Amino acid sequence: MKPDREKSLNPTPSDTNRLRQHAEEALKTQPTLSDAVLSHEKAIALVHELQVHQIELEMQNEELAQTREEAETLRDQYIDLYDFAPVGYVTLDPAGIIQEVNLTGSLLLSMNRGALIGARFGAFLHLDSRLPFTAFCERVRRTGITETCDLKMQGPAGDRVWYAHLDGRVKQAGPNSDGRIRLAFSDVTENRRANEAAAESELRFRRLFETMLQGVVYQNADGRIISMNPAAERILGKSPAEFINQTSEDTEHHTIREDGTKFLGLEHPAMVALRTGEDIKDVVMGVFNPREQGYRWISIDAVPLFHPSEKRPYQVYTIFDDITERRKAEEVLREYGEKVQASNEELQQFAYVTSHDLQEPLRNIVSFSQLLNRRYQGRLDADADEYLGFIIEGGQRMQLLIKDLLQFSQVQTTARPLEQVDMHGVVADVLRMMERQIREANATVTMGDLPAIMADASQLEQVFTNLIGNALKYRRHDLPPAIQISAERMRKCWRFAVADNGIGIAPEFFDRIFVVFQRLHTIEEFEGTGIGLAIVKKIVERHGGRVSVTSVPGEGSTFFFTLPAVEIRARSRNV
Repeated sequence: MKPDREKSLNPTPSDTNRLRQHAEEALKTQPTLSDAVLSHEKAIALVHELQVHQIELEMQNEELAQTREEAETLRDQYIDLYDFAPVGYVTLDPAGIIQEVNLTGSLLLSMNRGALIGARFGAFLHLDSRLPFTAFCERVRRTGITETCDLKMQGPAGDRVWYAHLDGRVKQAGPNSDGRIRLAFSDVTENRRANEAAAESELRFRRLFETMLQGVVYQNADGRIISMNPAAERILGKSPAEFINQTSEDTEHHTIREDGTKFLGLEHPAMVALRTGEDIKDVVMGVFNPREQGYRWISIDAVPLFHPSEKRPYQVYTIFDDITERRKAEEVLREYGEKVQASNEELQQFAYVTSHDLQEPLRNIVSFSQLLNRRYQGRLDADADEYLGFIIEGGQRMQLLIKDLLQFSQVQTTARPLEQVDMHGVVADVLRMMERQIREANATVTMGDLPAIMADASQLEQVFTNLIGNALKYRRHDLPPAIQISAERMRKCWRFAVADNGIGIAPEFFDRIFVVFQRLHTIEEFEGTGIGLAIVKKIVERHGGRVSVTSVPGEGSTFFFTLPAVEIRARSRNV
């Protein structure tokens, strides 16, 4: 449809005839050439006048042509704007039939523009939106102003569901309105989904905010509290109404430090975060709870919030855990630990003193029993000789038990500070000390690459002495002992292994063998006190490691123990 202005630039034949008729009537009123004889001068003037009028007509024709060209350009621009607008346009008659539609509208409705003309707009509405659309059209006609609504749409085949935002107004307002409606509509499906996702996220956040166990408080840029969750109300002992618009600096907020001194409002994590723009973490404070008439201890974090491209926080939120019960439990545990530590120290001292004090009388018993045996053996009856043998054997065994018990008690009391230790050198020293035992057992000992660690060298010598000694003691009679010593780097520790080909251990005894005085064999089968592996376990644990064993009866055992891996700088050497 062309604009009305174009009609004035294209006169019809009837318009031309009407103009000619008016001109002829006007000419009749003018004097003709036959009524007067023109002079030469008048004839020249008349010709000049005619030439001027001709030029004027030519100029007017040029202006009319230019105006028509501009009008056609405007018309093309209008058509382009109409067709390629970012929104769809349709004109509906009172029955809802589509009379006009732009190209964008046809694309949104997924149908050719020619096929849309004469189609019912309601066919593109989802069933849920048809009654709301009818009410919308009635409202547009009744008010005569632009009305808006959001509707659920569908494709021509009902297969594609999408959402549209509609702006509608009557095409001609007033009493002469013919009831036609001009609609502008756009696809807001993505916006709607984004809004729904945001609403769902807000709902989830709100539920989390209201049900989480940690207290949360939001404060604006001035430090005034604007919201808090139920957990914060429970921990702080006040309702939101008592906190809103207050700041952390208000005097009625009684907060203290762990040492009992007052926690100033300006030093509150929220206020510090607002001033510095930095997160504040793990601040412990006591907050007076008026409902309980006592302090609740909290561990609080403060996080400032920023608008994009801004350096000053517009809000800060604090999140805090109620650690009151934890602090009470820690205090009880600390007191209990101190009592246990004191008890252990007393027990170790008792074991040391007892073991030390027992050695002298026991040494006398063994010495005099041996003296009696040497002087009177064979001079008394056989029973007396046997009884003396029992006394000497029992006394010597008691001496060995006391010696091992003393070693066990001294793991902590005689421990030395950890220092850099070359484990290869430690094991080499142990093998030199045990050279005679290894030779007598016809054993083979091999050693892999061993690292340098931070340890107590003398205690690790005890560990390897006990483990290698057990490998020699619990050997098979049909096979020479073969002992392999190695180390493997794990993630944060070194795992050492002492493997043998001895008699092995049944799995059900793996834990039992590390307990004090626990033996798997009789004294007649194998000598020993049952303390050696308990000493190994205690030394390893003192170094921050763990000890374990794997074994197959009849094939051998492998004892493992771990020690922390610490990066050690190489010592400089003078060449």
